Amino acid sequence: MNHSEDQLVEFCRQLVQTPSPSGREEEIAKLIASKMRELQYDSVEVDVFGNVVGTIEGAAKGRTVIFDGHMDTVDPGDVRNWRVDPYGAKVISNAIYGRGACDMKGGLASMIFAGAIVKRTGRLKGRLIVACVIHEEPCEGFGIRKIIEKIGEPDYVVLGEATNLNLAIGHRGRAELEIETYGRTAHGSMPRRGMNAIHTMFPVIERIRRNASNLPIHPFLGRATVSVNRISCSPDQSAVVPDRCRITVDRRTIPSETRESLVAECKQYLTQAKAKGEVRISTTKLRCYTGKTERVELYFPAWVLDRNEEVVCRARTALESVLKRSPRLTKWHFSTDGNYTAGLRGIPTIGFGPGDERFAHTPNDHVPISDLIAATEGYCALAISLCA
Repeated sequence: MNHSEDQLVEFCRQLVQTPSPSGREEEIAKLIASKMRELQYDSVEVDVFGNVVGTIEGAAKGRTVIFDGHMDTVDPGDVRNWRVDPYGAKVISNAIYGRGACDMKGGLASMIFAGAIVKRTGRLKGRLIVACVIHEEPCEGFGIRKIIEKIGEPDYVVLGEATNLNLAIGHRGRAELEIETYGRTAHGSMPRRGMNAIHTMFPVIERIRRNASNLPIHPFLGRATVSVNRISCSPDQSAVVPDRCRITVDRRTIPSETRESLVAECKQYLTQAKAKGEVRISTTKLRCYTGKTERVELYFPAWVLDRNEEVVCRARTALESVLKRSPRLTKWHFSTDGNYTAGLRGIPTIGFGPGDERFAHTPNDHVPISDLIAATEGYCALAISLCA
């Protein structure tokens, strides 16, 4: 590796070595802002929510393109499941291992270095914005929404999530729904005097399970899915028959589905089970490391681009020039900020990044160093092509 590649690898290792769980991204934000200034970005700003926004101004008029990557990671979980220190950033077989290496500190490092490289070439037109956002893991789109609401819509968005150096053009949406059933409390020693809301929920869950194979299919994105991932009751006491039971449903959606259709589907489960209850889209309160708080709805629509759309064609051509192969058009299985940029705002959005999404959120989280180098070259080519 040459000196600049060594610096890229070392910076990626520093990112992995800096824990950044959602809501606690302050240290990594400082590290990123400092690196952008060191690399002589034209402007570097940390907004009131904690997002880091670095800007490179082109030498002539052109388009505005946002490179979007998230700084936060999920927790490492039980460290006994890791064969390496999750924050050690150990290099094994020419890959960097650790929490967030694949999802997505490798992509962040490559995008940040690419911004500095295209500035030095003098070939950039328009404006390149490298957006390093907070709270993507619990709420896709939250950080980038705050940036776009402030600076306005870009012409294109490039997401740096792992794609195995292929070109992603969409993914399913995600909705978190709550179904609650009602009952009547009684003493646990006299259950017949009450109506157990947990028992009332059983046939609802069974209908969700049976209907999973009937959910709609998209020809590119695949089948919509459903999973009951959480259950709770109230009162939550061993000697009391509960009068409330609530489940949380993870519903992965395709473009034809809407917030309203998902709620109606879940209400139908209640009707079929002859259960009294209610359905709602879940909300959660996010707390930023800056102290800002906001309650958000956990609904994120699906999106997919036409493979013949201009941004896709331009991106494929640009990537072919540096990868020496035609990148495969692909999709993510998980959700990204594209739910907001493409799904809600309709901004042409593509994805390109180092690493394999299969290792995201796992104790085998890693990014190949060869991917880091190739992704940096790819981001340079995308910036020059898309900003023109």
